[in-house]
Amino acid sequence: MRMGTIETAVRTLLVIALLAGACHAGIVVDGLVHERMAGFGEVYTGTITIRNAEAETMAARIYQKDYMFYSNGSNVYGEPGVEARSNAPWVTLGANYVEVPGQGSVDVEYTVNVPADDSLQGSYWSLLMIEELPGGVADSAEAYPLPQRSSVTQVLRYGVQMVTHIGGTGKRSVTFTDRALVQTEDGTRTLMIDVENTGERSLRPKLWVELHDTSGDRLGRFESAKKRLYPGTSVRYAIDLTAAPSGS
Repeated sequence: MRMGTIETAVRTLLVIALLAGACHAGIVVDGLVHERMAGFGEVYTGTITIRNAEAETMAARIYQKDYMFYSNGSNVYGEPGVEARSNAPWVTLGANYVEVPGQGSVDVEYTVNVPADDSLQGSYWSLLMIEELPGGVADSAEAYPLPQRSSVTQVLRYGVQMVTHIGGTGKRSVTFTDRALVQTEDGTRTLMIDVENTGERSLRPKLWVELHDTSGDRLGRFESAKKRLYPGTSVRYAIDLTAAPSGS
Protein backbone atom coordinates (compact mmCIF):
# COMPACT_ATOMS: atom_id res chain seq x y z
CA MET A 1 0.00 0.00 0.00
CA ARG A 2 1.16 3.53 -0.74
CA MET A 3 0.95 4.76 2.82
CA GLY A 4 2.86 7.95 1.93
CA THR A 5 4.51 10.20 4.47
CA ILE A 6 2.31 13.19 5.24
CA GLU A 7 4.24 16.42 4.72
CA THR A 8 3.09 19.33 6.87
CA ALA A 9 3.84 22.93 5.90
CA VAL A 10 4.18 24.99 9.06
CA ARG A 11 2.84 28.44 8.24
CA THR A 12 2.46 29.80 11.78
CA LEU A 13 4.02 28.95 15.11
CA LEU A 14 0.93 27.33 16.50
CA VAL A 15 0.10 24.00 18.05
CA ILE A 16 -3.46 23.30 16.95
CA ALA A 17 -5.62 21.06 19.13
CA LEU A 18 -8.71 19.96 17.21
CA LEU A 19 -10.09 17.96 20.11
CA ALA A 20 -10.11 18.84 23.76
CA GLY A 21 -7.34 17.12 25.67
CA ALA A 22 -8.05 15.29 28.90
CA CYS A 23 -5.99 17.84 30.84
CA HIS A 24 -7.77 20.88 29.38
CA ALA A 25 -11.16 22.16 30.42
CA GLY A 26 -12.08 25.61 29.06
CA ILE A 27 -14.40 25.92 26.08
CA VAL A 28 -16.48 22.85 25.13
CA VAL A 29 -18.82 22.61 22.14
CA ASP A 30 -21.93 20.42 22.20
CA GLY A 31 -22.62 18.56 18.94
CA LEU A 32 -19.91 18.56 16.28
CA VAL A 33 -22.19 17.64 13.34
CA HIS A 34 -25.27 19.68 12.39
CA GLU A 35 -27.05 17.80 9.61
CA ARG A 36 -30.30 18.71 7.87
CA MET A 37 -32.33 17.63 4.83
CA ALA A 38 -33.74 20.62 2.94
CA GLY A 39 -35.33 21.56 -0.37
CA PHE A 40 -34.55 24.17 -3.01
CA GLY A 41 -34.96 27.69 -1.59
CA GLU A 42 -35.62 26.45 1.95
CA VAL A 43 -34.41 28.44 4.96
CA TYR A 44 -33.68 26.68 8.23
CA THR A 45 -32.12 27.64 11.54
CA GLY A 46 -30.18 25.95 14.31
CA THR A 47 -28.23 26.56 17.50
CA ILE A 48 -24.68 25.72 18.56
CA THR A 49 -24.14 25.54 22.32
CA ILE A 50 -20.74 26.60 23.66
CA ARG A 51 -20.03 25.72 27.29
CA ASN A 52 -17.34 26.92 29.68
CA ALA A 53 -15.93 24.40 32.14
CA GLU A 54 -13.73 27.01 33.87
CA ALA A 55 -14.65 29.32 36.75
CA GLU A 56 -13.69 32.51 34.92
CA THR A 57 -15.25 33.96 31.77
CA MET A 58 -13.74 32.61 28.54
CA ALA A 59 -13.83 34.08 25.03
CA ALA A 60 -14.08 32.33 21.67
CA ARG A 61 -14.26 33.35 18.05
CA ILE A 62 -16.26 31.60 15.32
CA TYR A 63 -15.33 31.52 11.65
CA GLN A 64 -15.99 29.44 8.54
CA LYS A 65 -13.82 27.06 6.55
CA ASP A 66 -14.25 24.57 3.76
CA TYR A 67 -13.32 21.03 4.76
CA MET A 68 -11.83 18.09 2.84
CA PHE A 69 -10.06 14.99 4.14
CA TYR A 70 -8.24 12.06 2.57
CA SER A 71 -7.18 8.50 3.34
CA ASN A 72 -3.50 9.45 3.75
CA GLY A 73 -4.50 11.31 6.91
CA SER A 74 -4.43 14.82 5.48
CA ASN A 75 -7.11 17.41 6.26
CA VAL A 76 -7.63 20.57 4.22
CA TYR A 77 -9.28 23.60 5.82
CA GLY A 78 -9.72 25.90 2.83
CA GLU A 79 -11.21 29.32 2.34
CA PRO A 80 -15.00 29.18 2.72
CA GLY A 81 -17.03 28.81 -0.46
CA VAL A 82 -14.19 27.64 -2.70
CA GLU A 83 -14.97 23.90 -2.84
CA ALA A 84 -17.64 22.92 -5.38
CA ARG A 85 -19.84 21.40 -2.67
CA SER A 86 -19.30 24.06 -0.01
CA ASN A 87 -22.44 25.38 1.69
CA ALA A 88 -20.46 28.07 3.53
CA PRO A 89 -22.09 30.90 1.50
CA TRP A 90 -25.49 29.63 2.64
CA VAL A 91 -24.65 29.89 6.36
CA THR A 92 -25.17 33.11 8.34
CA LEU A 93 -23.89 33.22 11.92
CA GLY A 94 -25.58 35.07 14.76
CA ALA A 95 -22.17 35.93 16.26
CA ASN A 96 -18.48 35.70 15.35
CA TYR A 97 -17.26 36.35 18.90
CA VAL A 98 -18.71 35.22 22.24
CA GLU A 99 -17.85 35.52 25.91
CA VAL A 100 -18.97 32.50 27.91
CA PRO A 101 -19.44 33.03 31.66
CA GLY A 102 -17.71 30.69 34.09
CA GLN A 103 -19.53 27.35 34.42
CA GLY A 104 -22.10 28.71 31.97
CA SER A 105 -23.02 28.42 28.31
CA VAL A 106 -23.89 30.56 25.28
CA ASP A 107 -26.11 29.62 22.34
CA VAL A 108 -25.01 30.81 18.90
CA GLU A 109 -27.79 30.77 16.33
CA TYR A 110 -27.24 30.21 12.64
CA THR A 111 -29.40 30.43 9.52
CA VAL A 112 -28.95 28.37 6.34
CA ASN A 113 -30.43 29.75 3.11
CA VAL A 114 -30.50 27.00 0.50
CA PRO A 115 -30.41 28.50 -3.02
CA ALA A 116 -33.53 28.11 -5.15
CA ASP A 117 -31.52 26.18 -7.71
CA ASP A 118 -32.97 22.91 -8.97
CA SER A 119 -29.55 21.85 -10.29
CA LEU A 120 -28.40 21.16 -6.70
CA GLN A 121 -27.97 17.45 -6.06
CA GLY A 122 -26.79 15.46 -3.06
CA SER A 123 -24.86 16.80 -0.06
CA TYR A 124 -23.12 20.13 0.66
CA TRP A 125 -21.03 20.93 3.71
CA SER A 126 -18.57 23.27 5.40
CA LEU A 127 -16.96 23.75 8.80
CA LEU A 128 -17.52 26.24 11.60
CA MET A 129 -14.35 26.71 13.62
CA ILE A 130 -14.90 27.63 17.27
CA GLU A 131 -11.59 28.75 18.71
CA GLU A 132 -10.85 29.55 22.32
CA LEU A 133 -8.94 32.81 22.65
CA PRO A 134 -5.80 32.55 24.78
CA GLY A 135 -5.98 34.91 27.73
CA GLY A 136 -9.78 34.89 27.89
CA VAL A 137 -11.73 38.12 27.44
CA ALA A 138 -8.57 40.21 27.82
CA ASP A 139 -7.77 39.22 24.22
CA SER A 140 -10.69 40.57 22.19
CA ALA A 141 -11.91 39.25 18.84
CA GLU A 142 -10.24 42.23 17.16
CA ALA A 143 -6.88 41.22 18.65
CA TYR A 144 -7.10 37.84 16.88
CA PRO A 145 -8.54 38.49 13.38
CA LEU A 146 -6.59 35.44 12.14
CA PRO A 147 -5.07 32.48 14.05
CA GLN A 148 -1.53 33.86 13.70
CA ARG A 149 0.92 34.83 16.43
CA SER A 150 4.69 35.23 16.55
CA SER A 151 5.00 33.22 19.74
CA VAL A 152 4.40 29.54 20.39
CA THR A 153 1.11 28.81 22.07
CA GLN A 154 -1.64 26.17 22.12
CA VAL A 155 -4.95 26.94 20.51
CA LEU A 156 -7.99 24.82 21.32
CA ARG A 157 -10.22 24.64 18.26
CA TYR A 158 -13.42 22.72 17.56
CA GLY A 159 -14.68 22.01 14.05
CA VAL A 160 -18.48 21.85 13.73
CA GLN A 161 -19.55 20.18 10.48
CA MET A 162 -22.49 21.95 8.81
CA VAL A 163 -24.17 19.53 6.38
CA THR A 164 -27.10 20.15 4.04
CA HIS A 165 -28.69 17.30 2.07
CA ILE A 166 -30.89 18.33 -0.86
CA GLY A 167 -33.87 16.10 -0.19
CA GLY A 168 -33.12 12.50 -1.12
CA THR A 169 -31.18 13.48 -4.25
CA GLY A 170 -27.66 12.54 -5.23
CA LYS A 171 -25.90 9.49 -6.59
CA ARG A 172 -24.42 7.15 -3.98
CA SER A 173 -21.20 5.36 -4.89
CA VAL A 174 -17.81 4.46 -3.40
CA THR A 175 -14.55 3.15 -4.82
CA PHE A 176 -11.90 0.99 -3.13
CA THR A 177 -8.64 2.74 -4.01
CA ASP A 178 -5.98 0.80 -2.07
CA ARG A 179 -5.52 -2.07 0.38
CA ALA A 180 -2.80 -3.87 2.33
CA LEU A 181 -2.43 -6.41 5.11
CA VAL A 182 -0.09 -5.06 7.79
CA GLN A 183 1.46 -7.15 10.56
CA THR A 184 3.32 -5.58 13.47
CA GLU A 185 6.07 -7.14 15.60
CA ASP A 186 3.61 -7.98 18.38
CA GLY A 187 1.59 -10.15 15.98
CA THR A 188 -1.28 -7.75 15.33
CA ARG A 189 -2.67 -8.15 11.81
CA THR A 190 -4.66 -5.31 10.31
CA LEU A 191 -6.30 -5.05 6.92
CA MET A 192 -6.05 -1.44 5.68
CA ILE A 193 -8.56 -0.42 3.00
CA ASP A 194 -8.84 3.05 1.44
CA VAL A 195 -12.34 4.06 0.32
CA GLU A 196 -13.30 7.15 -1.69
CA ASN A 197 -16.77 8.64 -2.05
CA THR A 198 -17.20 9.00 -5.81
CA GLY A 199 -20.87 9.95 -5.61
CA GLU A 200 -22.86 13.09 -4.79
CA ARG A 201 -24.26 12.12 -1.40
CA SER A 202 -22.67 12.00 2.05
CA LEU A 203 -22.37 8.43 3.32
CA ARG A 204 -21.43 6.63 6.54
CA PRO A 205 -20.34 3.19 5.28
CA LYS A 206 -19.54 0.29 7.56
CA LEU A 207 -16.91 -2.04 6.18
CA TRP A 208 -16.54 -5.70 7.01
CA VAL A 209 -14.59 -8.71 5.80
CA GLU A 210 -15.83 -12.31 5.75
CA LEU A 211 -13.03 -14.87 5.70
CA HIS A 212 -13.30 -18.42 4.36
CA ASP A 213 -10.67 -21.13 4.23
CA THR A 214 -9.70 -23.04 1.11
CA SER A 215 -12.47 -25.56 1.81
CA GLY A 216 -15.06 -22.81 1.76
CA ASP A 217 -15.73 -22.93 5.49
CA ARG A 218 -16.56 -19.54 6.99
CA LEU A 219 -14.01 -18.38 9.57
CA GLY A 220 -15.81 -15.26 10.71
CA ARG A 221 -16.87 -11.72 10.02
CA PHE A 222 -14.53 -8.87 10.97
CA GLU A 223 -15.95 -5.35 11.12
CA SER A 224 -14.79 -1.74 11.22
CA ALA A 225 -16.50 1.27 12.73
CA LYS A 226 -18.61 3.55 10.51
CA LYS A 227 -16.87 6.57 9.02
CA ARG A 228 -18.33 9.70 7.48
CA LEU A 229 -17.53 10.22 3.78
CA TYR A 230 -18.42 13.37 1.87
CA PRO A 231 -18.30 13.43 -1.96
CA GLY A 232 -14.68 13.64 -3.12
CA THR A 233 -13.24 12.69 0.28
CA SER A 234 -11.63 9.40 1.28
CA VAL A 235 -10.88 7.50 4.48
CA ARG A 236 -8.76 4.56 5.57
CA TYR A 237 -10.53 1.68 7.30
CA ALA A 238 -8.56 -0.56 9.63
CA ILE A 239 -9.97 -4.05 10.27
CA ASP A 240 -8.29 -6.12 12.97
CA LEU A 241 -7.71 -9.69 11.73
CA THR A 242 -5.53 -10.80 14.63
CA ALA A 243 -8.18 -13.27 15.79
CA ALA A 244 -8.28 -15.01 12.41
CA PRO A 245 -6.46 -18.39 12.44
CA SER A 246 -3.31 -18.85 10.37
CA GLY A 247 -3.64 -20.52 7.00
CA SER A 248 -4.92 -19.83 3.51
